[in-house]
Amino acid sequence: MKYPLGRGPIIAAGQSEQYMNPPTGPIHVLLVEDNPVDARVALRTIEAWETPSTVTHLDDADVALAYLIEPTSLAPDLVLLDLNLPSGTGHDVLAEIRQSERHARVPVVVLTTSEADEDVRRSYELGANAFISKPLDLAGWKQAFGDVESFWFGTATLPPNG
Repeated sequence: MKYPLGRGPIIAAGQSEQYMNPPTGPIHVLLVEDNPVDARVALRTIEAWETPSTVTHLDDADVALAYLIEPTSLAPDLVLLDLNLPSGTGHDVLAEIRQSERHARVPVVVLTTSEADEDVRRSYELGANAFISKPLDLAGWKQAFGDVESFWFGTATLPPNG
């Protein structure tokens, strides 16, 4: 298999194959989460990423919608989106993201306590890239967020920002 220059498997003796596709600069994460405990855990987990990153944390659907339509707001490279939010739902925010020319290609990971089939189905119908049920403990958060970082900033190639 051929790999583009600078991308492809990196294999060290005794290790499994890993793919590297590091971002060219700091990535920007938009975290839309209203639960203060979950937000604090998410923020601390993102701080531990090896990928240089900045985070905008918003705790309300209307505030997130206003942020997304503001032309001077920092465009996210990844959105982590709760579904149950004050003044609206994560589905409302997701629909706006997918209708926006500026943000339509940004990966959106739904991160929620819901495991309802209808929430999963609707999230994917609206264009979510992944649906993750919130972990129950700190180890689970670290694992889930490590997987998000590894996939979106190591394996996947993100579209240009903006």
